[in-house]
Amino acid sequence: MQAQYKIIGGDGREYGPATLEEIKGWIRDGRVAAVTQMWRNDLATWSPAGTYPELAEDFQTQPPPLPARVQAQEIPVGFWARLAAYIVDSLAISLVLRIVWPIVSHFTGWKVPELQLPAGISPDVDYATLMRLFSDYVKQMQAALPVMIASSITGRCCSSSMTCRSTAGLGRLRAR
Repeated sequence: MQAQYKIIGGDGREYGPATLEEIKGWIRDGRVAAVTQMWRNDLATWSPAGTYPELAEDFQTQPPPLPARVQAQEIPVGFWARLAAYIVDSLAISLVLRIVWPIVSHFTGWKVPELQLPAGISPDVDYATLMRLFSDYVKQMQAALPVMIASSITGRCCSSSMTCRSTAGLGRLRAR
């Protein structure tokens, strides 16, 4: 009678019964290692597969197991290192946008969209006009900021003219 084997796989499940040739195939496939728990039908206990003499030759030809994954050690850096990294990143992005993009756009025909200025403003914007535009922007943001903060805190829209959905999943709400 031929010996039958069972193994405990890496997932903790029992596999088998299998013949000696099937076990050797599993060793070649990397499914069975020398430390895999194995049982033979003529033995009373489970033991590592590497202790079975009939498998010793197969484990010698098996490649060594891969080393455990090494975790990269994170080293905290200070302000100056982060500033230097920011500058290098900015220079790299600038290089791409200033040098590589014109070359790509020349060969592909892609064009950079032109800036659309508000009506009545010429491309030669003077300092006073620029400050007026910035002042208008600041006033709009000052008016919108409380609404944005309130909506982020409550999770609801704060406009009286629209129906909105609560981020907390409370259904549709109509703002008063």
